[in-house]
Amino acid sequence: MSFPRFRPGSLLLTFAAGLALSACAGGPDPEMGTTHMGAHYGQVDEIQEAVVAGDVEDTRRPARWVASHTGREFAEAAGPALEQMRSEARIMLEQTQILEIAHTLGRMGNACGACHTALQVKVPFTVDEPPASSTTPSDHMRRHAWAVDRLWEGLAGPSDASWRAGAGALVHMPVDFGNNDQANRLATRVHDLSDKAAAATNARDRAQVYGELLETCALCHSALRMRMR
Repeated sequence: MSFPRFRPGSLLLTFAAGLALSACAGGPDPEMGTTHMGAHYGQVDEIQEAVVAGDVEDTRRPARWVASHTGREFAEAAGPALEQMRSEARIMLEQTQILEIAHTLGRMGNACGACHTALQVKVPFTVDEPPASSTTPSDHMRRHAWAVDRLWEGLAGPSDASWRAGAGALVHMPVDFGNNDQANRLATRVHDLSDKAAAATNARDRAQVYGELLETCALCHSALRMRMR
């Protein structure tokens, strides 16, 4: 069974516009900032894919990059958020369970959002309609992938609108995986997490929900023996 990739790439595509607006107001150099953020998001994207695939080893290389990257391209105001990002990456390198790493990735998302806030960068999002709810597993999971992307934007933007859209897309009946009881329990857990996501209004709670969702994804894919790469 194939599965759509989880990618936070839409945030990267819109970040350049936000930096350009910031530069007009005396913010960071847009070319330098976009280059830096492009590299940063590329590494975080790899971590996210590895977590969804349940592959601890594939988180190591991008986590090492994030842990050691200085981010000198940005103004001093971004320093604390960048250090938080590096600190979370160092913690991730010590973790051996994909479930721990999933929660650390959520906190990384908050660090991204804190950096954008410190630089007074407003990342513009256009939230399209999610894929239709379906009882077909592949279509059902495509909707999940869309929701995870929106929740990531909610953390890393930060964006309340994107977070609410992602939480709303999880509100549907769990798909039936037949005799696979573990997958059915995990599908129900994803459904239940929609309420928790909707109730989360601060960065800490949202990072917690995001981590729980990604760990559930990884466990479900393992239960279904799905190849993610």
